[in-house]
Amino acid sequence: FKSAVALLGRSPAAWFRGNSADTLATALKVGITMPTFALYKRWLTSAAVRWSGLPEDAPSPRWAIFLAGALAGCTATVLTFPLDVARTRIALECPVDMNVATCLAAIGQEEGLAALYRGLSATVLGILPFSSIKLASYDVLRRRATAGLDDPSASLPLAQSARFGAVAGVVAA
Repeated sequence: FKSAVALLGRSPAAWFRGNSADTLATALKVGITMPTFALYKRWLTSAAVRWSGLPEDAPSPRWAIFLAGALAGCTATVLTFPLDVARTRIALECPVDMNVATCLAAIGQEEGLAALYRGLSATVLGILPFSSIKLASYDVLRRRATAGLDDPSASLPLAQSARFGAVAGVVAA
């Protein structure tokens, strides 16, 4: 709380400290989440076909989509968590001239690599349901939009995909 009050007393330029780490982490999370979601969904659907005798062309079971979302969100969070630590440290503690790379290196050298993952379990507990709901919601919307097409795996127009993503994010939140 004291750090937040101190931040409010700083110049407006200081309010954006750590933004580069946050922007990088956000871009990487999306870049990791979407392909891993597709990969996990494919693996889990394949397992469901083998274990339960579903036809090869059966749509992914809802549980597989939900679990794939949880796994994808968890994967992205684990891989980018050090950037979240750096964002917080740069905003509140690191010297003004420190960038993301030097902040991460300093934390690793001074406190050990485990410090880059301190607090991860609480973050993962929060991302599991959020990511599951968000990606399952997006998948349902996408499936409905492509249901009448010859190729249900066809790409959606960017604006429609963005709308579905926004709706899914609101539902998950």
